[in-house]
Amino acid sequence: MLRIKQSKNSSYYTNEYGEKENYYDKESKGFWLGSAKEFLGLKDELTIDEYNKLFKGQSPNGKNLTYQTGKHRTYDLTLSCNKDVSILKAAYPQLADTIDKITLNAAKETLQEAQKFIAVRETKNGVTTKNFETNSVFGTFHHSTSRELDPQEHYHNLLMPLSFNSKGKAYANDVSKLFKNQKYLGNIFQKSIARELEKQLGLKTVFNEKGLSRIIGINKEERDYFSKRKEQIEKLAGDNASYRDKDLASLASRQTKKDYDLSKLQENWNKELQQKFGFNEARLQSMRNKPVETKKADLLQSKSANLDNRTTRQISIFKNIAKLSKVKPRGISSKSVASFSSSSREQLHNSIAQLQASLGSIQAQLSSMRQEDPNRLQVFSQFLSLGFQLQELQQQLAELQRKELEKAIEQNKESEKTKGRERTRFDRSPKDR
Repeated sequence: MLRIKQSKNSSYYTNEYGEKENYYDKESKGFWLGSAKEFLGLKDELTIDEYNKLFKGQSPNGKNLTYQTGKHRTYDLTLSCNKDVSILKAAYPQLADTIDKITLNAAKETLQEAQKFIAVRETKNGVTTKNFETNSVFGTFHHSTSRELDPQEHYHNLLMPLSFNSKGKAYANDVSKLFKNQKYLGNIFQKSIARELEKQLGLKTVFNEKGLSRIIGINKEERDYFSKRKEQIEKLAGDNASYRDKDLASLASRQTKKDYDLSKLQENWNKELQQKFGFNEARLQSMRNKPVETKKADLLQSKSANLDNRTTRQISIFKNIAKLSKVKPRGISSKSVASFSSSSREQLHNSIAQLQASLGSIQAQLSSMRQEDPNRLQVFSQFLSLGFQLQELQQQLAELQRKELEKAIEQNKESEKTKGRERTRFDRSPKDR
């Protein structure tokens, strides 16, 4: 899961904040991530002095990087692992290093993708444009506890307020597109963790219709027991609360973390998980052997093994809207997705162009309809259906291009190997041949 919010206090994550939070010393000394490290001459480990200066828009040597230094905004991109990952790490300390590497690499992968949505505004000949070919830097802090001192693995990634273009010139960030892709980036984080958990530890993960991931073999009772902060927020926000309602409830109920000893906490978590819930070696082995099929009560069953979880959620949303508008669901289906995957590049381009034209036509129709028109909801559901199809086709095209690029890279590698063998063969003396 990804949450993005503005961060106004640079010392909130460092020991300069004092005894109230003391994040910097408690759990993570912090480190720098992002392609702008080379422009700023930063090493991997974060220092408080560098951090405080960059937070204000200054270079590590104190130089103002733009004329608006101090007026720019820093944003905290908080990547939270699902509760099951936190429970797994607490239950099996011998897996902690592997789990930390998996979650850190997932955070790096997500931030690399997030870079595509961070722009700078450049003005040339009186015309201002957004440039997304940027280089940013993140001050990252890895924490393992919630405010209620439950196990909760998460990464605070502080996007410093300036990014650089390809020529190394600094500008203030434009993050509007970053917010629009918040859920997409959160999914990348979860899927990266799920992929590596299965690859490295043999543990399978499934996603429910809301896109939330769960590790097979950990049940609802266990995750609820270690989710006191979540229970607190949901109780305050009420039933059917939106993400915004929950964020407001989170802020309203947020208390300063109590003083704690992390190693002692981890020891207590481990004891509870072993004694109360039976997390031993035998259970770990049984989790590795569990099939993907799980109880419906856990909401973990995947609707189709052939569909991407993102597509599954889109189908669910469309069906709900179609039900409201009292029309028969049409559009994305398992069969149509399967046909997309076998399409050629040219077919995909043609289909995308046709869908874009149809969407434009329906959008114009919606604009001309009155809000109270009884047919408006039906037209809107058709518009959504085509939008989901377009999104899926664009995803298929991107995947096709990625595979073609990988194939080209492999062919180039093989070609270089062949050339190398030929050079070696002809460089040998006649006696050696």
